[in-house]
Amino acid sequence: MSKSTQNIKKVTRYIKKEVERELWARAAGRCQFNGCNRIALQISGKPERELAELFRRRAEDTENECFQRFAVTLRGLADGYDKEAERVIAEHR
Repeated sequence: MSKSTQNIKKVTRYIKKEVERELWARAAGRCQFNGCNRIALQISGKPERELAELFRRRAEDTENECFQRFAVTLRGLADGYDKEAERVIAEHR
């Protein structure tokens, strides 16, 4: 055996099921783990609506600081999230 293959160790660590479940839930982003190894999408559009509201507030603050063009861009993002929420809700009816 060469020196490079002698230094390789076999990894034999396993992740606990609870930790694995939490990692998958976090990785799913706007999804939530439903406990049976399946991921269920949230079809309420709530995450998109919250983001839209956040961008609207930031747009207002930005406009108050005299950055009107950037505020218009932020409002465009908010409108996009509203449309995405409507699309998600309509798609799952």
